[in-house]
Amino acid sequence: MKSFSLFLFLMLTVIAAGSAEAQNPQRAAAGLSDSIDIAQPRSEADHAYASHGKVSRQISGDWVGGHDLRRLARTVSGLGSWVSYRLKVPRGVPLTLEIEELENRAVPSQDAVRAYSLWIDGKRAYFRTAQASSGGPLHFFVPVAPRDRDFLDLKIQNETETPFHLGRIWAFADFPRYFERAGMAVPYHLAPTLHLSFNNREADAQKLRSIKTSFGVHPHARPAWTTWLTYANLSDSEIAQRLDYMLSLAQEFDLPLQLSFDSWWGSTPNGIDGQGGFWSDVEYQQVVYNQTQRRFELSIPNRWGNTPWLSVSHPRLNAFKVARLQTAMRMLQERQQRLRAQGKAGLILAVNLDNEPVYWATGNAGLGNDILLADFGAATVEAARRDKVILDPTNGLDFAERFWLWRNLLGYQELIAGAAANAGREAIIVDATGVHVPAEPLRDNIYTQAFVANAALQFPMQNPAYPLWETGAPASARVGGEWNGDSRREREAVLHQLPLGRTAQVNAESGSRVSEMVGVRPGYALGQRYYALYNYPLDKMDVAASEIRDTTQPFEPLVYERVLREETFVDDGWQNRALEVSGLERGVIGNTTAIALHPTAENKRGWITYRLDGPKGGFQGLNIEVSGRAFVSQAKDPNVFIRVLAGTQKEAASMREFGRIFDSGDINAIHRFDLSPAARGQKAVFVRLELSADQLPESVLSWCSIYQLRFTQPWPASLTQGLAVQEESLERHRQQNLLVSWRRDAELAIARLSSLSTAAAPSALAEARQAFARGEYAAAYRRANEAAHFALPGARYRVLSPGRLAPYPIAVQSNAPLTFTLLDFNRDGASFALETEQNAPVKIEFGELSGGKSYSILAGTQGQGSWTLRPTRANDGPEITRLTADAAGKVIWTAPAPKSREAGQGRVVRGIFRALVSETPPVLSFWREDGRGYERVAIEETTQVLRGEAGQEKIALFNQLQRGDDVSVFYDDAGRATRVVAQTLTFEDVVAEAGPLTPRSMPFVRLRGTENRHVIDLSAPLWVSDIDPPKSTTFRSVPLGTGAPQAGDIVRVRLNPRSGRVFELW
Repeated sequence: MKSFSLFLFLMLTVIAAGSAEAQNPQRAAAGLSDSIDIAQPRSEADHAYASHGKVSRQISGDWVGGHDLRRLARTVSGLGSWVSYRLKVPRGVPLTLEIEELENRAVPSQDAVRAYSLWIDGKRAYFRTAQASSGGPLHFFVPVAPRDRDFLDLKIQNETETPFHLGRIWAFADFPRYFERAGMAVPYHLAPTLHLSFNNREADAQKLRSIKTSFGVHPHARPAWTTWLTYANLSDSEIAQRLDYMLSLAQEFDLPLQLSFDSWWGSTPNGIDGQGGFWSDVEYQQVVYNQTQRRFELSIPNRWGNTPWLSVSHPRLNAFKVARLQTAMRMLQERQQRLRAQGKAGLILAVNLDNEPVYWATGNAGLGNDILLADFGAATVEAARRDKVILDPTNGLDFAERFWLWRNLLGYQELIAGAAANAGREAIIVDATGVHVPAEPLRDNIYTQAFVANAALQFPMQNPAYPLWETGAPASARVGGEWNGDSRREREAVLHQLPLGRTAQVNAESGSRVSEMVGVRPGYALGQRYYALYNYPLDKMDVAASEIRDTTQPFEPLVYERVLREETFVDDGWQNRALEVSGLERGVIGNTTAIALHPTAENKRGWITYRLDGPKGGFQGLNIEVSGRAFVSQAKDPNVFIRVLAGTQKEAASMREFGRIFDSGDINAIHRFDLSPAARGQKAVFVRLELSADQLPESVLSWCSIYQLRFTQPWPASLTQGLAVQEESLERHRQQNLLVSWRRDAELAIARLSSLSTAAAPSALAEARQAFARGEYAAAYRRANEAAHFALPGARYRVLSPGRLAPYPIAVQSNAPLTFTLLDFNRDGASFALETEQNAPVKIEFGELSGGKSYSILAGTQGQGSWTLRPTRANDGPEITRLTADAAGKVIWTAPAPKSREAGQGRVVRGIFRALVSETPPVLSFWREDGRGYERVAIEETTQVLRGEAGQEKIALFNQLQRGDDVSVFYDDAGRATRVVAQTLTFEDVVAEAGPLTPRSMPFVRLRGTENRHVIDLSAPLWVSDIDPPKSTTFRSVPLGTGAPQAGDIVRVRLNPRSGRVFELW
């Protein structure tokens, strides 16, 4: 009776819900009403397609990063040309149109502003303007009022000669409710960076406590945190320990972690390369061409701790990174499985990869006023040659060379992203409650770091049509943008990234100043999953989050106007195009490729004046867009400024000031000033820009500079006035942009599923495609991902308690957790692998085999723990286990206890001594001989330390070990270091031959009486004395490049006795 009452209650609830839907058509209609896909042959015809003027159907779009986004599109060219369609929509419901347009890099007019009107039911309703800044799609949304008929007539009319390209069109009913019901809302996390000590838990915990306390409760954002794992420099055990430490902190404070797997900057590989050298050797470094001084050089020395920028093209280095990254990712996956089993999967927010993997070139990472180009190392030049491209910067780089370097960076990102995404399929958890598939696979939350800035200034392309951020858009990971602002250039980049799938802001540098964090608000509106605040004060999280406390505030649309005139200062004719110039000179803005104007002296104000002639009938309006900067580093100073004036006469005294730029150091920003009050009705206008570098040192006069000007005219009032009111709130923009990214996520998941075996879930692909067609993009994504986890080969199950490995007819029973990987299954048997953390037998039941048939089970060919179940063969020996299926086709087998993974104890590990760490007890670190990062060893009171030449080692203090010593560490069965033996070799001799550090070779020294050249390590101190003969107290250390030994010098060297590498010279 009780169960019947429950049934009746549920039925009444369903009926009531249905009645409510019937009484409220708006509620029932929420969703995708109709769509048009130009690429589908029948789609246009089914929607009453018509056109006028220059209209064609052609392939548009391009490869964007690793995504092929070319598709058939409707191209509308020429003023007045149009296309029209009729869409089916519900009556009495507010509507939202979504338009997909595609950009072509190769179109000659790609720099021109495009503009077109949307006419709805015969009335101009929306005016769209944009400018090409990449390839591929862009999306925009147009709200439409409810109507009393079940169709909508849409006409899209070109208002310029610049063509536009339409890809797809969607019509949504009751968009906010549709978005909510479709499950596409996701949290917005603010994840500041913090450095962990890994040996002072209370100090580290206080940092997380500060984040959580200062953040408080927020209606639209959640706190998280970001830290780094230097995967390429750590041993397996160190990676495991650090992951456990990080995740234990995340659990303690319930704060999700955004983990950066980094191998750049301070995380650059510096260990043993397995070939007798180190990853920091010249062979692996980028070779830089200094165009200003016309010479090749290295990225070292530099102010970043002399960290070398390494090649992205060296096969051995890249293979090493891939192997170490996959090891780290597998360890993270194992820990994520445990968290998922506890219902805490959300504690791992995301993974982001290498921090700014770019060339050491001006406009990327290269520093100084010289123009630097890279990379021209042997590995890179050879890779280009295989692609029939000759890299030679000495005669300038042509388009083919620059394009190859651009794609080469993408190739590296694809390699690293692929290594992370394909480290192994995430496991399906089997516990007492059933089978649980990952709702959000970790592989779909792996982000790159894509450098977002003014593409015209970024090496190698220095072309707005080929932005550098696209090198961070591989197909195997999501785009993580590096930006921190609300400039047009940054917005354009993110709007192009959204059609590639979910996005996040992974690196917003604040320089430890609250005032510098200005991207949180646009990040919310632009549909970012999270926003990583770099070097931000952790006790000021409430300030960063305050920007989005009110999400009803407007998010102003981008403005594109008709370009009247554009000025740069790259060519020598810049002065001839100006009316007057005084007190300005041309130069490079430091650390950039921008050729700019700046004052000639700090005590002299400079200016440049232009005459602008208006159209027939005079100006209807005029604006100026200024790209430049005026600031004082680390200070506020309004005396360093750019002043904009305009008037009908060229004399400054008759002009009116329209604004100033000051305390603004972002060269990505575009500063827009409305000059219409001075220009309206005039046939000619004079515009003057004054630059004041008051009190700036001569070396930084470019802190006050301009590198680009653009004069624009507003569009005619007939195009811009009387239009429908637009919904421009932060919240609506976020919903729309999340929809765009969800759609691509679903497309990628469906494409992946279609490439796998779907025998386990034969209807899943069709179901995912049907959900996609209904506009249920999150549901389509999740259904495709769920089925992909069951696909063979490689369906992985983490069995925590006895259970069935659904949807397969296999049941597993064991007293210990295990991982079961199913490689193949059919009526003729199965292939699988077992792995457990404890030695315990495993009982496995296989069903749906051939009843009464004999099967043999034997060790498989997939490595330790793999097995094959197959029909018995006549030549199977007695040592092979035979099983007979019962009438129902079931066999039961008890596997011997699988070997657990070895802890590696009771061992000897060799390597090269690296450093001492001041901890309690003291810790020494050494690079492992096998190249798997560096290992840390705790020196207990019982640890014996010996040092000396081979065979002459003596008891030594641990602090007597020196960098470069050859070490052997002996561990007992408990994993403790019992003995450390360090071997070294020091002797004195006369130099017979010496070679300096060059961009192509390591420094070396050959001593008399030997034929061997001893490579000098780049970290080796060189001790010299100004006194002859020297005394021990007169030696001083000098940089290696400034005091290299010469033939005939008497030197004392300390070297590694096995490799012969020099680690110290006197």
